[in-house]
Amino acid sequence: MNKTALTFESDIVTNYDFEITIVDLYTLNTSITIHHTESSKSVVLDLIRQGYLGATPEEPSIAISLCTLELYHRIRRRKASFSAEAFAKVICDLYKLEDEPPLKFS
Repeated sequence: MNKTALTFESDIVTNYDFEITIVDLYTLNTSITIHHTESSKSVVLDLIRQGYLGATPEEPSIAISLCTLELYHRIRRRKASFSAEAFAKVICDLYKLEDEPPLKFS
């Protein structure tokens, strides 16, 4: 390897913590700190290990708890007409948001 490649590899940070915005109806927390280690394959897998699903497959900026998703799934199994819009409004109510940021459903 050339000298530049060695310098670049030594500058890579492999262990770090990051904070992410979350939605968790059981705790009502708004953020969580996730630890990323050298053995971690991706940030998304780190989130899953902590019980959260990122909103995007790469570099998510928000995550929802798996327990919250399970609750939505169980409600929909019992009452199929319960909409994602209604669930979003419940989340806003519990987090004391007044459609902030604006939610647009149509």
